[in-house]
Amino acid sequence: RTLYSTLRETSHAGPLTRELEGARQVARGELQQEGFSLTFDASKAGERLDLRSFRAQAQGGEASGSGTVWLRRTAEATISLALARLDPSRFGDYPTSTLNGTALVEARLGGGAERRIAGRWTLERSTLFGESLGSAGSAVVTGEGERLRVAQGDATVVLGSLRAEARGTFGAPGDRLAWSVQAPRLDQLP
Repeated sequence: RTLYSTLRETSHAGPLTRELEGARQVARGELQQEGFSLTFDASKAGERLDLRSFRAQAQGGEASGSGTVWLRRTAEATISLALARLDPSRFGDYPTSTLNGTALVEARLGGGAERRIAGRWTLERSTLFGESLGSAGSAVVTGEGERLRVAQGDATVVLGSLRAEARGTFGAPGDRLAWSVQAPRLDQLP
């Protein structure tokens, strides 16, 4: 809980294993608590960390995925995530919702090189604040130091009868971001 204060306190228990296979380290875990479970299978060889699989389940919903991280001066990562009936309020102080969707993130960070984070996502058949929720899009964020910009963005969010869209670039001179909001029922705004 001290890592991020809105997370719920837990008392997970279960087996954790760590094995050495030559120059490769392997870690696996199956942690459980009433109504919650977390499993993972990861390995590290040299500068490469592979999260072959992870799954967090809470009362009928789950987040699962996999990823690879290169632990170099310029770190690189690719992470995929799938959500099925996930209610974030089961994990912390978040609004009750049901999330179903996927995301893919590719990142290059540090080492003096320009940072680049690219992602694409979809949310379907989801709910938030008691309203239907859907979203789809992609974005590329780049920058050096404290200066970040959206080098490419294309996103749509639908919450009940509200619809917001944004396309373009943002954060540097000459960038252009076109956006629109359709809100026929303002009482739906959270």
